[in-house]
Amino acid sequence: MGDLVANLDNYISLGRITQEDADRLRKAHQVDQAVRSGKIDGEKGSKIRNSILSRTARDRIERHTKEALDYAVAYLQVFEALGRMDPRFDGALRFLVRHGDPINEDFTESGAPAGLGPVVEALMLDPDVLRLLIDMMDRKEAEVRMIAARLPPYSLIVKRDQGRLKRVAIDEDFITQIREMSSEDLSSLLHSGDRKQRARPAAAMTSLTVLINRLIKATPIRKELRMLKINLIIEEFYHATNDVEQARQRAQEFLSSRLKILYPDLSPEDTEELQRRGEEIVQRVEEKVLAERAARKKADPPAAESIEEEEETLSDEEKKRGVQIQRVSVRIAGRIRQIRYRIMQDPEDAEKFFICRKDPDSDEIVPVLRRGGAALRPARPRYVGTGVSL
Repeated sequence: MGDLVANLDNYISLGRITQEDADRLRKAHQVDQAVRSGKIDGEKGSKIRNSILSRTARDRIERHTKEALDYAVAYLQVFEALGRMDPRFDGALRFLVRHGDPINEDFTESGAPAGLGPVVEALMLDPDVLRLLIDMMDRKEAEVRMIAARLPPYSLIVKRDQGRLKRVAIDEDFITQIREMSSEDLSSLLHSGDRKQRARPAAAMTSLTVLINRLIKATPIRKELRMLKINLIIEEFYHATNDVEQARQRAQEFLSSRLKILYPDLSPEDTEELQRRGEEIVQRVEEKVLAERAARKKADPPAAESIEEEEETLSDEEKKRGVQIQRVSVRIAGRIRQIRYRIMQDPEDAEKFFICRKDPDSDEIVPVLRRGGAALRPARPRYVGTGVSL
């Protein structure tokens, strides 16, 4: 009753309640306050309340105001729930709002919507926001999990099958309001006699809830976020070591064996596409890392020379085992490229050479194993030679 009494003038202006019923409600509310404060006992209070406001009047008021009250209560609960999100996600929420229109788009006949390109470029330039959005996609925030599961209060304002918005109706100021506006101030807006004032915060909450949910469901933005996450993982492989061959091997093993573990809901078609695009990422990241190292070498020759020495020079043990550094033809993203690898002769077949590397645990020279094929087929060395492609 408190919200109703506090906003009686608005309900009178909306025609939902008469002035006479409003006066009765105010008097009944005063009786309730007197009972709570102990000025009168409950039994006496009940008699006075019933004399002021009959059951017929209460039923009439409830019938005329229930819809508006339920509307305000539902959005007030959503507002408070959104305010419980960790403030560290505010930058990601602002990004969602700023790019709401392309994020709200669905797949087209040709694939991802054209407007998503600038969004991806903006994320590549802002790794902090990218990681926050990935955390939201991976449901590492409690409220995001509530939204994904369509649990209350979010289920009160968004239909279970609502995948996108007819129109994104939110601006970045709403993220500030989540942190700074009081529930009382929002309640006044939701009970306002001005229809636009009531609708504006409600539309913002619906828009933000749906945009967050699009990070989780099978949408174009989720697909691009998954690719950007793969890009970050592959970059970490290359930044973790100066051995380009080892980093490439780890990246290729990740794409061939761990991708399905990372995203178990992938269809065969999506798996094939992610692997193909992943191979392009490996090549792009490798070129980027090598360019960065070349730039560092130019800026700081002594340090760069020591790196070059470490990457290009064979150890005495490698020389003793017959290891060579050669360019090998490798098919990457549908094209043949020449990549530098360490190779050595197969001890069991002098006519064959396979790619090798130093095992980080044992320091032994071991063959790089080919992945894929039938589940029970044993892994075999990656051989190189005339007419052999990797």
